[in-house]
Amino acid sequence: WILIQHPNASPSFKCQLSRNFGKLCLAQRKYDKALKHFASDAYYTSQIKGPDHIDTATPLYYMGTTFIDKGDHESAVALFEKVHSVWTPFLQKCLEPVFDGGNVSLPEDWTQSTATNADQILKKIVEAQKEMHGHTQIAVAQALFAHGLLKCVTGDWREAFKLLAQASQMFDVTAGSEHTLTRKSQVYLALAQKKKAISFEDEDDGFS
Repeated sequence: WILIQHPNASPSFKCQLSRNFGKLCLAQRKYDKALKHFASDAYYTSQIKGPDHIDTATPLYYMGTTFIDKGDHESAVALFEKVHSVWTPFLQKCLEPVFDGGNVSLPEDWTQSTATNADQILKKIVEAQKEMHGHTQIAVAQALFAHGLLKCVTGDWREAFKLLAQASQMFDVTAGSEHTLTRKSQVYLALAQKKKAISFEDEDDGFS
């Protein structure tokens, strides 16, 4: 009704309104209505940022959690995979300069709120994948990997090392030691190990 009253409202207004209604319907267990609102949110956000932007992945995450509550795990897994397909390459690109001794490269619109929101989303996906698949599945490894990359980007190297170590071990078990996912995870694990060691040295210097 609000959108009917404001047909010329901006896409940003429409996506925020759709998300708020989606959350409300989800809280009321009106799952089909919630999915419709979150889908509208994704549509309007993609108009603003593009279909593969990290902001567009947020309503897809909400759709995934709605499908879990609805009991449709297959659809939830598909949406979580889409969320990872957006976040993982984005985070890897942010980390590219670090391998050459540079700093993490973040977009201009990156804020602390963005980091907090991403941490909540990726952490909850890890938890959801574990509940749906058990603790040793490739979907869980991919979720851990994405969350570990985020921790690298935010500079929490200890937690990044922990998550990436779990992901690497799980990739090894589920996909094999020669698989691309296993090898890639080991590259970022080595980076986190190196940065973690440096952070320990800096702390020791601070206490000396």
